[in-house]
Amino acid sequence: MIDISKLDKRILHFYSVAFPSFFRLVRNELRDCNSVLDLGCGPDSPLIYSGWAGAFAIGVDIFPKSIVEARQKGFYRGCILADLRSPPFREAKIVDACLARSVLEHLPKEDSLGLLERMENWAMRRVIVVVPNGYCLQEPYDENPFQAHRSSWTPRDLENRGYRTYGLGGYKPLRGQRGFPRFRPPLVWLFVSQLTQLMTHYRPDVAFELGAVKRLD
Repeated sequence: MIDISKLDKRILHFYSVAFPSFFRLVRNELRDCNSVLDLGCGPDSPLIYSGWAGAFAIGVDIFPKSIVEARQKGFYRGCILADLRSPPFREAKIVDACLARSVLEHLPKEDSLGLLERMENWAMRRVIVVVPNGYCLQEPYDENPFQAHRSSWTPRDLENRGYRTYGLGGYKPLRGQRGFPRFRPPLVWLFVSQLTQLMTHYRPDVAFELGAVKRLD
């Protein structure tokens, strides 16, 4: 297993942008959406790198440091510190789309299902979620206790709720904790993993991550 603490996160980010399966999915699905609720937004919104051209985005996160950094970058119209198990919004159909990347797996399954229902209630056009395929061990890191994984998801879990699923992140056996490559040299295997995305896009059952979209319009 690779010591992930020694990898250069900037290089890993470069490869994510160079092989933008997730960002392409977001860009295509949000093409007709002008407002987005980004749940578990973290400090650095994926909406920026997706090329989304909408006008109104709200970020929500439970970790105070993430909200502070997100506000400093000025991308969101508003940033809200909130626990997604306690709904920060009561109204229905408040935005065109809801996005939750790497959120559901951080909650117990029952809480995740409740969040999915609320997202489908808040959104008018689209709900997009990204989760690991099956259980992926992850402990807290970066002083964020909410980073631990607490539930697992399969393509069928989401398809049974009316979502269309896609494979992201390449072939699952090539990735380890936090999605980092399992073999050395890590950057070579990250490249190989990204190449396998050509196959796993249409085979979510063998992919590292699941991208799932529910169209409400």
